[in-house]
Amino acid sequence: MLTLELFWVFALSNEFKLLPVRQEENLELGKLLECVPIPVKEGINEPAAKINILLQAYISQLKLDGFALVADIVFVQQSASHILCAMFEICLKRGWAVPAWGSMTPLHQFKGVPQEVIRKAEVKQFPWYHYFDLNPPEIVEDVNREIVLFNDSFVLRQHYAEDEHNITTMVPMFEPIPPNYYISVVSDQWLHAETRLPISFKHLILPEKSPPPTPLLELQPLLLSALHNKDFKSIYSSTIQTFNKIQMQVFQALYTSDENVFIGAPTGSGKTICAEFALLCLWSKHEQPRAVCIEPYQEMVDQYVAEWHWKFSGLQGGKEIWDILSRRWQQCKNVQNFSLLIADEIQLVGGEVGLTYKVVISRTCYVAVQTEVKTCIVGCGVSLANARDLSEWMGTPLHAIFNFSPSLRTLDMDIHLQSFTIPHFPSLMIAMSKPAYLSIIEHSPTKPVIIFVPSRRQCQLMVDDLLIHCRADSDPNCFLNIEEADLQPHLTHISDKGLVKCLKHGVGYHHEALDKQDKHIVKHLFQSGAVQVLVASKDTAWSLPVASYMVIIMGMQYYEGKEHRYVNYPVMDILQMIDHLSELVENTLQDLVNSKCISIEDEMNISALNLRMIAAYYGISYVTVEVYTLSLKKWTKLKGLLEVVASSTEFKSIPIRRHEDTILCRIYDRVPIKLNHADFKAPHFKTFLLLQAHFSHIQLPPDLVADQILVLEKVLNLLSACVDVMSLNAWLNALGAMDLSQMCVQAMWETNSPLKQIHYFEPETIKHCKDAGIVSVYDVRRWKMINAPNFCKWMVIKSTFVNSYPTLGMSFKLEKGEYTAGAPITMQVSLARNVDDEDSNDQTLVAPFYLMKKIANWWLVVGEPSTKQLLSIKRVTITKNLSVKLEFTLPKGKHALKLYVICDAYVGTDHDLSLEPIDVVEGKDSDSDDESGDEMEE
Repeated sequence: MLTLELFWVFALSNEFKLLPVRQEENLELGKLLECVPIPVKEGINEPAAKINILLQAYISQLKLDGFALVADIVFVQQSASHILCAMFEICLKRGWAVPAWGSMTPLHQFKGVPQEVIRKAEVKQFPWYHYFDLNPPEIVEDVNREIVLFNDSFVLRQHYAEDEHNITTMVPMFEPIPPNYYISVVSDQWLHAETRLPISFKHLILPEKSPPPTPLLELQPLLLSALHNKDFKSIYSSTIQTFNKIQMQVFQALYTSDENVFIGAPTGSGKTICAEFALLCLWSKHEQPRAVCIEPYQEMVDQYVAEWHWKFSGLQGGKEIWDILSRRWQQCKNVQNFSLLIADEIQLVGGEVGLTYKVVISRTCYVAVQTEVKTCIVGCGVSLANARDLSEWMGTPLHAIFNFSPSLRTLDMDIHLQSFTIPHFPSLMIAMSKPAYLSIIEHSPTKPVIIFVPSRRQCQLMVDDLLIHCRADSDPNCFLNIEEADLQPHLTHISDKGLVKCLKHGVGYHHEALDKQDKHIVKHLFQSGAVQVLVASKDTAWSLPVASYMVIIMGMQYYEGKEHRYVNYPVMDILQMIDHLSELVENTLQDLVNSKCISIEDEMNISALNLRMIAAYYGISYVTVEVYTLSLKKWTKLKGLLEVVASSTEFKSIPIRRHEDTILCRIYDRVPIKLNHADFKAPHFKTFLLLQAHFSHIQLPPDLVADQILVLEKVLNLLSACVDVMSLNAWLNALGAMDLSQMCVQAMWETNSPLKQIHYFEPETIKHCKDAGIVSVYDVRRWKMINAPNFCKWMVIKSTFVNSYPTLGMSFKLEKGEYTAGAPITMQVSLARNVDDEDSNDQTLVAPFYLMKKIANWWLVVGEPSTKQLLSIKRVTITKNLSVKLEFTLPKGKHALKLYVICDAYVGTDHDLSLEPIDVVEGKDSDSDDESGDEMEE
């Protein structure tokens, strides 16, 4: 559509049908017609001509004389915005690339610019990018600029104008491949505020076309007798009599062979039983080696542990745990002695947890080659477009690739789509609540329904909207399928009062921050049919352990605080495996070289350096290790450590929610450690606050509690990496990172009394203990009755924490002889933990504010306080008795050393022992050293 046609169509709008052409306006309209830049087809007496002229006069900033025309031009200007926006939307819907119009200098848009400057600028014809750079909405056009392939609106707020913003899009690719596409960035308010970037496809390499899905064969029904094992048959006899068609087709590959297998099928197709075929095949062997199953999320691990413990008994595991164990496969015999790896939900290899999947599967293949122990890998996931690429990477033969069509569901599924064009997100969610309610009434009036919403806050809002619609229909309990008297016993055990209120009307909600017991009760009520509707946040989609007849997805976007905008839900399908991966690998290797993690010699040989070993051992990003290397210094103290650890790459995924900055600001006012620049929209600053809130026992809303748990799950590994990085530099302030580890586990500041670790010890109780001379947990063990409110002797004696608090005995011995500079000095340290025989195998940490399971570890450190130098360090786990050898070297002179024994979990258990001064003489020459060495050997 040309500009002339655009103005002509605008002038014919029905909004202007009552705008007349007055006789006295003809003269002035004729003068204006001579001044406007776009020709007008109609005669001056026609209304369309008047509208066209007035719009161009407004754009050209021409002055009008008649009062009637001034009023008309205001009406035209007010109507133009929404009419032109509607025309723009029509063009986008039809895929037309509409060129922008504007022959005048953009300076006309700014009031107060002198006419002389404008006139000179128009003569010079400067392009707008010479004046200013602006980054507004994006449009992707094809090479001929005829079709709009993608469009999106983006609001660039002044507060974030200088930040970098990312927009991800997917556009179709046609054959033959065009030479390039164009990305057009155009402002919707300012002329010439635009730019166009070509994307060249000259070196584009597309993947091969994927083969068709595996056809579903018509086979004879497979009975349970095919298992040929009475015990195996009893597992399924109470639930099924025959296996379904997909299970029948994969049975031979899984139950009678040890080859790698890939199974891609829709959800609900019985892939779990398919994986169990491989387990039963393994357990039917005489030696019965071990099997490992990896899941993307801990909640899924818990579900399978419960289900398989009921079926098979004794199953334990977890994705991250196996990743950590398999790193040390050469020392761990249990890791070497397993013959089956089940990778569930393997399509997530391209998602957020994909890196761990890739590492575990690749390492499994490597260990199998090195140990010459055959390991079968079974990958289960949804139907994939590139299943062959993934299967070949797993080492699966072609005949063992089962990638069924996504339409092969055991139950038919109907999909209903309803689009909304409301840009304001809260208004959009409100607008969708009524259609969602009507959809339930129409399609699932009596059967269970799950509604997914973008966030925890939207769970409560959606429940409120549903209940309002129920009341409007005079049936507030239409979703309740149980008598309130029968429901009440369950409600008394729920801590969330808002949840109790909505469950009384048959609607529940489930989000990541909900109390564990509340989740269990909601799940039980929904599964039993007592409540019909369950509203869940998107983050629980992978961990929600229930099914329903109908699922409603309200909205496909969520607020991304790091980008300050709403973004689409992540696509969990596997990304295409690109043939030119070698370039990616080369760039990654160079990044690892720059971060001092590896070295490359002769352009081929890759050697791991200490920093890479630290990153690999703790399973953290090499970028994080590089940040530690550059940021940690010899004088870094608690504040610096907190800031550096909070800046770890692992915390980039901590969500930033809308309007959360207000709550974070209140928390910041209450914590003791401040920063020079407080950025409440940054994940690293939020992590910084959540850790301090943990130490200060600040009550947090449910969302922040869930985020705090995510931080605590990762922070101990990161602090251990900090200790190792600082130890590599021989900095004795690594002890500060060890103290911070204790603070994270026990939720207290280093200045607090050690008694604060005991769960029921409130400040008043601690004060009474201090007055009585009780200042440590060891004193509590020896305690006799004191006058403290709500405090009795039996509570202390029976306290799990006090009884598990470690008592460590230790002794050390230096190697005797003359100490020379540069020669190794050996120290033998003996450690003994005072535990009962029945408790020696149970070293589980007791920490009421640290919810993860952990055992206490200890650092042995030899340091010289006067020089702040760390000489030797070793980390150990003490079960009962342990002997450790430490080696270090010293320069010439007299040295006063200390031996530190630091726990990574308990406060107040550390030991700080001074050594006798050591005199170190100057070292002899190499020949003398060799001779003395020979004498010692003799």
